[in-house]
Amino acid sequence: MWACGKLRVHDAAFLERAAAAARSWLLKAGAPNVRQVAYACRELQFKDEKLVAGLVNCAQQVQQRGQQQTLAMTAEVGCAVAELDMQQLAGNVKSLVASSGATAGTQLRPVDTRMLWQVHAWLLQHQLLDGQGLAGLLSQQQLEQGRAAAEAYHQEQQQ
Repeated sequence: MWACGKLRVHDAAFLERAAAAARSWLLKAGAPNVRQVAYACRELQFKDEKLVAGLVNCAQQVQQRGQQQTLAMTAEVGCAVAELDMQQLAGNVKSLVASSGATAGTQLRPVDTRMLWQVHAWLLQHQLLDGQGLAGLLSQQQLEQGRAAAEAYHQEQQQ
């Protein structure tokens, strides 16, 4: 699925079979695998509700196991949910961010701040949950850095 996402190859039949297979092996997957599947879903706008809900659940399990790269995984999964507009998973995503270890003092990579900003903006736009987005979980400075990173990314994509 990741390769399809990278190459932007949207073969519906293949993606449906891959999604069906992924649901079973995701339970044992690590953060990099979860990130790759979330990336593919986001890039290809592949909105398989069972698969994306499984990604969120798997990401929570990866966090509980204390694996590395959980912040990057959280950002990728959250961004996929936001871009696919799966509002029913908003609470799960916010919980995922809350348990990711990102605090007001955490130094975040620009790509992670960009994706977390997208989650924040999506939550605000649709007035989901408490209407505060990720404010309180992330500092105002982190949110501003995320907004700047998102703007730079979108400008780069338009060129």
